[in-house]
Amino acid sequence: FRIGKASCFFKSIMCDVCFSDYTTDSIPATCSTTLSLDNESLQEFSLYPNPVQTTLFVKPLLQDKFVDLFIYDLNGKIKQISFGKNEISVAGLSNGIYVLQVRDGEKIQSYKFVKN
Repeated sequence: FRIGKASCFFKSIMCDVCFSDYTTDSIPATCSTTLSLDNESLQEFSLYPNPVQTTLFVKPLLQDKFVDLFIYDLNGKIKQISFGKNEISVAGLSNGIYVLQVRDGEKIQSYKFVKN
């Protein structure tokens, strides 16, 4: 059960539709309940710029609100945290692909971005 949930979580972060090396079956990336949200809330925020060099901004699409931001590397290790803001510094990160987790109360959304 835990392995299946972990696989779904990482697939939802890394790709829209994943294909197994062992079968030709398509595995939907939305199988994880931790990131499954209704269609309205999937588009609550926009990130810019992406790729980013120094500061990543999070813009709420519907209203002005401040959120908690967490940056994870692809190994799942937290690299940066910003509480109650709509921006986060990435200047100290190495170049690569990261996941930004936006926490707005009980809602948690994840977005991929590139640091260069």
